[in-house]
Amino acid sequence: MTGASTRVTIEFAADVVNATLLGTKSVNAVGGVATFADLAVDVRGAGYRLNATAPGSERATSDPFSVFLAFDVVSAGVAHTCGIAAAHTYCWGVNEFGQLGDGSTTWELLLFPRLTSGGHAFAAVDAGRSHTCALKATGFAYCWGANGYGQLGDGTGSTRFSPTPVTGGITFATISVGDSHTCGLTPAGAAYCWGANSRGALGDGTTTTRLAPVAVAGGLSFKVISAGITHTCAITTALVAYCWGENYAGALGDGTEINSSTPAQVSGGASFVGISAGEWYTCATTATGAAYCWGANFSGYLGDGTTFIRTTPTPVAGGIAFSWIGVRYHHTCGLTSSGAAYCWGENGSGQLGDGTQVLKPVPTPVSGGRSFRSLSIGQSFTCGVTTASEAYCWGLNETGVFGDGTQFINSLTPKRAGL
Repeated sequence: MTGASTRVTIEFAADVVNATLLGTKSVNAVGGVATFADLAVDVRGAGYRLNATAPGSERATSDPFSVFLAFDVVSAGVAHTCGIAAAHTYCWGVNEFGQLGDGSTTWELLLFPRLTSGGHAFAAVDAGRSHTCALKATGFAYCWGANGYGQLGDGTGSTRFSPTPVTGGITFATISVGDSHTCGLTPAGAAYCWGANSRGALGDGTTTTRLAPVAVAGGLSFKVISAGITHTCAITTALVAYCWGENYAGALGDGTEINSSTPAQVSGGASFVGISAGEWYTCATTATGAAYCWGANFSGYLGDGTTFIRTTPTPVAGGIAFSWIGVRYHHTCGLTSSGAAYCWGENGSGQLGDGTQVLKPVPTPVSGGRSFRSLSIGQSFTCGVTTASEAYCWGLNETGVFGDGTQFINSLTPKRAGL
């Protein structure tokens, strides 16, 4: 009926009972084609089918389809994940300390994304061990979850189950969540940290826990900062890398294993543009994409083909040019400028995404050939967002960190996440 102008109506099939189809559901065909411009579904899910009807025609039923969130960014924590989609912030996984920020005060394990409470529009989010922080476009920071060390920065040690403003009225350009501490950079490049500080991770020259943001010593101007587990690293506007805090196995990269409560310059003289601090190790990239790592290397996560510790920056093997590199506990991942993903290190749960559970001490391509615009490293899992705004996760899923309704179902390759 190529010339038909018949009125066509779209509705959910009768077996779809838990969702509503929204928008204009009845339109006239033009040249035999009925176009529905504003349809939406109010509940994420799988197995949806549509019926199309028109006078004088037989009903047609679509193949089953799923409705996913289109994510701008996803952040993997230890046992929870958060993401931003259409200016809304969602979290899922373990909520033991309120790190999902949905206002619940009881222990929960959420297998699907749930909106954080308060109706805040966040521009960035970062998930840690048991707390989460986010930034508004205005630069104001909010945190929620565990707060026993003041890592929420609200001036108290009280757990918060909803996004709570960081005290002090400081505006931040970036924020980075560690294990039990948090750091941020102002638009002018001033660094502030708060939370646990027994090993000097706050960089203020002390080992005193701070319940509110405190300036990092030295007056340096930074453009990048990364809070690790018990140490922190940053890059100045002159592209010089500094680290401070615990220096076990040389994680600070200054050629020693001596802790430092103030910024210590990373050895080697390389100019870095990106840096990521994890548990006892650090990785960084140069403007040309060369990757270097240093610190502990028990599972080959420094990527130099060995399991030897390195107290100074050591080139990652393979000669791959990375535009981004990220670390957390025992595995590392990097992205090329074309969006190709590589991971290396511990792989017992499939967190490298290469389809195996074999440790890889050098960069290994993530299966599937997808183009990612961002990645985030969890404890034993990895998540990323493709250039098509699709979220994928791989590795350990015992706490529902994939957000696809499953638990205890690991994946050795990227699996669609955030249903």
